[in-house]
Amino acid sequence: MNIKTALKRDFIKRTVALDSLLKKPVKKFTVENFHQLRVEIKKINALLKLLNFCAKDFKRKKHFKTIKSVFKQAGKVRELQLEEAALKNYAVYQGLKSYMKNLKRMRKKEKKVFFSMVNNKLTSELKKYNKAVLPFILKVNEKDTISFLNKKRSKIEMLFNEKDLKLEQVHELRKLIKEYYHDWKSLNLPEPGELLKLADAFQDLLGKWHDSIIIKDHLNEAINDIKKMKPEETGQLKRIKKWLTADCDLMLKKINTAIHVKGALQNLFRGHYENFSVWNGSE
Repeated sequence: MNIKTALKRDFIKRTVALDSLLKKPVKKFTVENFHQLRVEIKKINALLKLLNFCAKDFKRKKHFKTIKSVFKQAGKVRELQLEEAALKNYAVYQGLKSYMKNLKRMRKKEKKVFFSMVNNKLTSELKKYNKAVLPFILKVNEKDTISFLNKKRSKIEMLFNEKDLKLEQVHELRKLIKEYYHDWKSLNLPEPGELLKLADAFQDLLGKWHDSIIIKDHLNEAINDIKKMKPEETGQLKRIKKWLTADCDLMLKKINTAIHVKGALQNLFRGHYENFSVWNGSE
């Protein structure tokens, strides 16, 4: 399968999956669906970034604009869902009745905004933009694709070579690895077995760290908003924030350790796919 065929097939697959989620009835739209929707949009955006690099007259921001606001709004709902679920894991959450009620109220509000955005006009616009993207896929060539992947892989390697990653660097690494994976799969490249399992575990660790950071930031905002908080609940939230901080610090240490253990993760992104003869076909 050549580059153009692989990209076209993946783009159609992603847009069909997104369209199916957007047409799902409100009452049947689950917690997991918000996550799935964001994943599909991330995959589409990763492909649009590749096109933006390979097809010089392609404007990614213009095409992504239609679903960017939906992605962000789904993210607001998702973050509140994660926070509710996380707080229920702590034994002290029973003492946060007022705060939990407020979280539920906020989640319902953000969901209402989300579903007000998802309508026939949106799906119609998406179909129009998706149709406009397809011709640009025909402009993608092997040389530019290799250059694009090498550039992204170089950024990943630079972060791997850091002695101790800072918070913003972990965020950047997480984003780059996800995009690299999406590119990898959209191009129908073969998967490197054991190394892939290792990288999946690493991504899972990055994801848990990222979720904990988001929840901790939310708690910090609530703690600082003294007027809306009961004193006894503020104390509970401070304790939970302390535990979350400890968990985040521990995960950050694990992330930095995992990067340097035997160089296995570095090998995953070092030159395995420079030769595109691994495809069952050529341009």
